[in-house]
Amino acid sequence: MRHRCVMLFAAAGLLSVAAPVSAQCMYDAIAIGEVPPQGHCTPNDGTWHAVNDFGLVGGYYRFCQDPLPSHPVLWSAETGLIYPTMPPPLVWGRIESINNAGDYCGSAKTAGSNLEDVSFIVIDGQWTILETLPGGNYITATAINDARQVVGFWANSALGTESGFLWENGVLTDLGPALGVPYSRVLHISECGQITGYFKPRAVTDPAHAFRYDLDDGTFEDLGIIPDGTFTRGTAIACSGYVVGSGWTTPWHAMFWNNTEMIVLDADIGWWESHCYDINRFGTICGSMKETPRSITRPLLWQNGELHQIVNLLSDQAQSLIAELQQTAWAIRDDGVILVGDLLLVPISPPGDVTRDCRVDETDLLTVLEDWGLARSPADLTGDGVVDHRDLAEVLAGWNR
Repeated sequence: MRHRCVMLFAAAGLLSVAAPVSAQCMYDAIAIGEVPPQGHCTPNDGTWHAVNDFGLVGGYYRFCQDPLPSHPVLWSAETGLIYPTMPPPLVWGRIESINNAGDYCGSAKTAGSNLEDVSFIVIDGQWTILETLPGGNYITATAINDARQVVGFWANSALGTESGFLWENGVLTDLGPALGVPYSRVLHISECGQITGYFKPRAVTDPAHAFRYDLDDGTFEDLGIIPDGTFTRGTAIACSGYVVGSGWTTPWHAMFWNNTEMIVLDADIGWWESHCYDINRFGTICGSMKETPRSITRPLLWQNGELHQIVNLLSDQAQSLIAELQQTAWAIRDDGVILVGDLLLVPISPPGDVTRDCRVDETDLLTVLEDWGLARSPADLTGDGVVDHRDLAEVLAGWNR
């Protein structure tokens, strides 16, 4: 869905009272189905990477007896586990991204290959195998949006060259000439046709810069490198133009580009390592962190200018499902649901809270007005399939609670 970029400040001015300040939301949890244990190597050998607005989750699982052990898997509460059958010549595959139509893409291998020499796109259940462009020996599809635009990168491992690509309507296009750089990876595409990743300005040995590029108007922007860093990558981009990712300063640290400057999110906290992996429409960010080199990896959340360890935001119900949340937060939806390991974390928010930040304010009001009449939106608070006066009433009632 391409959000209508309508600025409705006048509507916010109709309300003269300040919105109440609330605490950070807590989270309940929904357990994703576990791949059956027969032949399963360890509990950590299944990885969930992507989730859409309708609760379809995708990733991969492993079985020890397979020489190339990664296989795609899907799950939803309605269907349970689904094991897509990979067509020949694919013998290995991972789902990396899912759109709201249930289409997905990922990387794959063919028999005898030690590289991800092909990728796949599945649209309406039909598989398309992407082979690398001439001169390359592997290709990786990283993201698909609701417009069925797929991005990723292709490369030659022997030469150390890489270049971003766009697949649209059956046509695979090298983005290297459009970006105007000799080395690039595209890691994400927004619903508005903006992409991000990283590039090297002149040669493979150059420091890598994060970038954003608009496929519609051809605008390229070098976002640079985080302060004191040598490598910065953009891993996700929102329609607002906000980019998140991480930069290398021995080791990695979470990065947020807010259309004005690059911010290191944990600069004032002192964490040893952190990463950002996704950002939603409202600027809420998820990722992972480690307090020290010997610490376990834990999921992080950045919302309303504050950084949180998600383990501190779990309800009793969520804590009952897990002994220790030693995972990464890979994805966050516009309705605030976060994919963490084999759990979907659902914010416990008050009535009228569109942005799921446990406060009802002008952002919630503006979102209802901006999405008025849409059939799918986080502003459909009543769940009746359309954003209308009933949802506006929910926000106004929540405003005064």
